[in-house]
Amino acid sequence: MNLKESMPDFICVGPGKTGTNTLFQCLLEHPSISLPEHVKGIRFFDKFYDRGIDWYAKFFDNCPDSSIKGEISETYFYNEKVPERIHKHLPDVKIIIVLRNPVERTFKAYLQLCKLGLMSGSFDDALKNHNNLISDNFYYTHLERFLRYFPRENMLIMLFDDLRDDQELFIKKIYNFLGVDNEFKPESLGVKFNPSGLPRFRIINQLAFRTIWILRELNLLPIIERAKKSGLVRALLFKRLNDNEHQIMSEETKEYLMDIYRDDINKLSGYLDRNLNDWLL
Repeated sequence: MNLKESMPDFICVGPGKTGTNTLFQCLLEHPSISLPEHVKGIRFFDKFYDRGIDWYAKFFDNCPDSSIKGEISETYFYNEKVPERIHKHLPDVKIIIVLRNPVERTFKAYLQLCKLGLMSGSFDDALKNHNNLISDNFYYTHLERFLRYFPRENMLIMLFDDLRDDQELFIKKIYNFLGVDNEFKPESLGVKFNPSGLPRFRIINQLAFRTIWILRELNLLPIIERAKKSGLVRALLFKRLNDNEHQIMSEETKEYLMDIYRDDINKLSGYLDRNLNDWLL
């Protein structure tokens, strides 16, 4: 197999906390779609670009020639270098983007970092001390970078709202965009992936996260995948939230974030020709 034949036909560039785990499972189940083994996010175009395109192509060696090949890397969306790098190697690749109310997504990203033991303290403190929590969600700004390199017909921009309202129609549109049978109904529809939780022991979660990155650096991806699927590992690292442990965003903070994102949301609304007023309520 030559290099061109082993490269992906599509990439979902994220961002995370927009239903990408559901999307990953639905893509994995489709008989005409192939994804890399043992890894959800290859992170080549942002984290491991110095390893070279041959390293990246090897992730698709397991994919049959007849299948539609692709990957999901949630951090590609907001990295400034990624669109140009993807276009350099894959000028005709199809790009999938799923966007969620940026105020919601900011909060969900914070909760995920807390769950992994990578952040502590209040949401308001996190906003003051971690600027990327806010900057990652200027969607129109990030989208413009992709539009400089890829034609609109090669990009599918979906909303998390649509996944929440009608999962079957949501995945059907993605299958249709990829040119595969859109009548296929994956069993993963309706299944909740990556539920909320709290770190059982924050130091252990931090250690686990660092260990994952060491294993990734060593290309020991099957070990990471087995650990992620292990109920014992999840039970060791996370505990379920009680009703009184669920964090909520204050109305004051919500208003603050809506004011920050308002202009970007309006630009995105105009580009998509879609009413996004619900994001500002």
